[in-house]
Amino acid sequence: MEKNVLVLTCLLIVVTIFKNAVLSCSPDELVLVQMISRHCDLSPTRLYPEDPNSAEVWKEGLGEMTLKGKFQAYALGCYLRARYGGFITSDPTEVR
Repeated sequence: MEKNVLVLTCLLIVVTIFKNAVLSCSPDELVLVQMISRHCDLSPTRLYPEDPNSAEVWKEGLGEMTLKGKFQAYALGCYLRARYGGFITSDPTEVR
């Protein structure tokens, strides 16, 4: 319960801080992008005792991103490029 209150309090602080910046900018001006993403699909990090599947079932190895996870990461990148591509170029030195 205390953890939920702490998370909500932090979220409220972030929203309050950036509220004025967002309201004062034009629709074609990007002020802040804050993205939180959990890792994509991974294979298990270890097998439980008496697991009928062996580690060889996971082609990528234990604890590694699966093929589905790689597609998920690629799809997220495509979405972000489509959503924010007009604000930045492909030049990595542009972002500091």
